[in-house]
Amino acid sequence: MKKRILSAFLAVMMLVSVVPVSVFAEDSGTPAPQAETVVMENTNQSDGVVMRKTVVPHKVGGVPDGTVDIIIEAYTTGVVTQSVKAIPTDIVLVLDVSGSMNNAASSTTTTVTTYNAANGTRWQTNRQTYYGFESTQTTYYVKTGTPEAPHYVPVSLVNPDSNNCYYYSYADGNDNTVYVYPKLRNNLNPNREYNTYEVVQFYTRNVTTSETVTATSLDVLKEAVDDFIESTHQKNVQIAAENPTLSGAQLEAYQHRISIVKFAGDQYAGGTPSVEEGDDFYDDSNGYEHNYSQVVKNLTVVNGSGHTELIQAIDSLRAVGATAIDSGMALAQKVLEPTNAGTAQRNKVVLVFSDGVPTHGNEFNSDVANDAIGTAKIIKETAKVYTISVAKDSDVGNTTSNLNKFFHYVSSNY
Repeated sequence: MKKRILSAFLAVMMLVSVVPVSVFAEDSGTPAPQAETVVMENTNQSDGVVMRKTVVPHKVGGVPDGTVDIIIEAYTTGVVTQSVKAIPTDIVLVLDVSGSMNNAASSTTTTVTTYNAANGTRWQTNRQTYYGFESTQTTYYVKTGTPEAPHYVPVSLVNPDSNNCYYYSYADGNDNTVYVYPKLRNNLNPNREYNTYEVVQFYTRNVTTSETVTATSLDVLKEAVDDFIESTHQKNVQIAAENPTLSGAQLEAYQHRISIVKFAGDQYAGGTPSVEEGDDFYDDSNGYEHNYSQVVKNLTVVNGSGHTELIQAIDSLRAVGATAIDSGMALAQKVLEPTNAGTAQRNKVVLVFSDGVPTHGNEFNSDVANDAIGTAKIIKETAKVYTISVAKDSDVGNTTSNLNKFFHYVSSNY
């Protein structure tokens, strides 16, 4: 259940990052200031052409959602044309594919109870011969009910009779006390004192519990990201429908793009951070396999073909390696560098997901953490950074532990 909630939360967080025209709020929870309607009009209309630009707060259910619509009007001789300009978003998903992502996110527990026939024995104590069960710590059962619907009832030791034959009691379905002797091994048939007490088969109970993993953390992450990619695809379809005169590169300039970066091992496929695409692995000096920290997909327009490529890239990810989040952030910086140099107006978002501590091994590593925070500081000059941690002891309200401070410092909260 916890992981299913995580999946929904992750999907929502990523959906928030994609808006037609964005005024991104800080993660502190304080709403972004809502813009008022602003109208700008050309002052020289002597040529009979009126140009007007209106900035209107975008509302959902009558409530401003922190974004704005830019409405451009141009008209002459009574003819008006109108268009809405969307500011597209570049989203870099920085995803943890360390070995711990193979841990169970959800599982089913199966409990199997079996009853096994148990026969009493003969033993001697202090030169006295006894018949029954020497152990007084084991719980024994008798079978009642019908063959089709058997019912096993625990019995209680009463006493040995005058012939040292142990007998037991249980309550039947009418709360009557029933006394019985257990069957003995090797067809032993001693002289029992109470010949009205039935000799019956006793049983012991065995309970086994098994856990079956139904989804790993990576499975949950893949499902959430696939849903996000699909949602972004639908937004781009809507943008295309609202701009029928645009096609090709002109249309793509107004559509959202997604990049996929994976991190695990502390090595890059090409030796240094690069935007060259791949999904490769390496063995360390001890023979352990790791994911390269690598750009799996560069910024890709989420249209028909791009949507398919991104989904395939996500579904092919495999979890193995450490948690070199510093390498993931360095690659995210590389992905965004061309967009920072360009002149096109695009929102930029980096979303970091991890289930562990920053490390090139197993324990929290301050050097790895500081490198990631330093890179994030540079990225935050031009982009928003969101972090989602499902590591043990993660607590968004805790700013004292190294783990929680780290994810806060990487994000745009700081």
